[in-house]
Amino acid sequence: MALSKPQGNRARGAITLFGECKFGKNPVGEKTLEELRSKAAVFPCTRGEFFLFSHNGFTRDLEKRAENDASLHLVGVDELYA
Repeated sequence: MALSKPQGNRARGAITLFGECKFGKNPVGEKTLEELRSKAAVFPCTRGEFFLFSHNGFTRDLEKRAENDASLHLVGVDELYA
């Protein structure tokens, strides 16, 4: 998924949202993020925000990475159905 739209005086593509949803039995890890970033690399954008949605949570390494990366958003099942 990739979304981009104009907002205010920002041109189309100023912020692009990239996301992936996983409904597997294992927590989502850094490999999934790297695959998403690789797919996103073909889009011409100045700033990308990355959203990972997971039914079974995230690995601790990915959670630590998200703590230090403001462009990475982890959304678990609790946030989806809150």
